[in-house]
Amino acid sequence: MLLPISHATWQQLRVLSRAKGKPVLGSVIRYSPTRFTKTGEFLDELVSEGLIERAERKPVAGSEPEQFRAKYTLTEKGKHAAEYGEYERARTPQTAG
Repeated sequence: MLLPISHATWQQLRVLSRAKGKPVLGSVIRYSPTRFTKTGEFLDELVSEGLIERAERKPVAGSEPEQFRAKYTLTEKGKHAAEYGEYERARTPQTAG
């Protein structure tokens, strides 16, 4: 199933796309400091969707949440989403009940 991404997600993926394969800190991906991005959970969601992946296991030292100190790169699915604003995802049927 083809899913469109939100404008904010598209902008976050474009930050990684402009890096041309180099790892980018999570704090740089957070281009807009809003209440939805202050904890770094949006990065965990992008990783769980398969759009980005951690480039290094050990985060950079600092006092920010770990997600902002880690470095990320785009996956192939993320490259497609950054370019076209949509990505392929397996459909999971909901059970009635």
